[in-house]
Amino acid sequence: MSAGKRAARMSESIEIVEENASVLREYARISIAFQVREVLHVGVEPGRPDRFRLTSRPVAVPWVKDYDTVDSGPLGWASQFDLTFWTFFGARMNGERVGGAVLVFRAPDVDMLGGRADVALLWDIRVAPSSRGRGVGRALLGAAEAWLSRATLGGSRSKRRTSTRQHVGSTSETTSCCDR
Repeated sequence: MSAGKRAARMSESIEIVEENASVLREYARISIAFQVREVLHVGVEPGRPDRFRLTSRPVAVPWVKDYDTVDSGPLGWASQFDLTFWTFFGARMNGERVGGAVLVFRAPDVDMLGGRADVALLWDIRVAPSSRGRGVGRALLGAAEAWLSRATLGGSRSKRRTSTRQHVGSTSETTSCCDR
């Protein structure tokens, strides 16, 4: 990458905004599909049976994984769940939606939470193909983590807005470890 392109990438601002379920149609327009070129295998760390390690291994034939084709994606969530306890995050660059994430916390109808009030679930995260590798996913995860920290420390669920500027180098964007 040339110095000019690197400088342009570093100056891009990623704005993360907390949203609600009213944005599902717009949210669903961002593709979650990605090409799988490697998988992560879970193993025990040598000499440390209490720790695991992930090892990346290439697949023989890459394939496209698209979670939205499995369960009708975001447009089907409201018919399956009460979205009251779901927090949506939108990512924008230069005013354009480039990604989103959904955090589920204290939702009694989501079995994966096991009825626990101390467990949250990152239900979905997606970044537009043209914006992958630019720090959008990292910014979304950071916003979800910050929101959860506030929520577990007794913060209110009122609308919050967080902006962040990402300075990102090269990242891998096409790994997969498991099915949802």
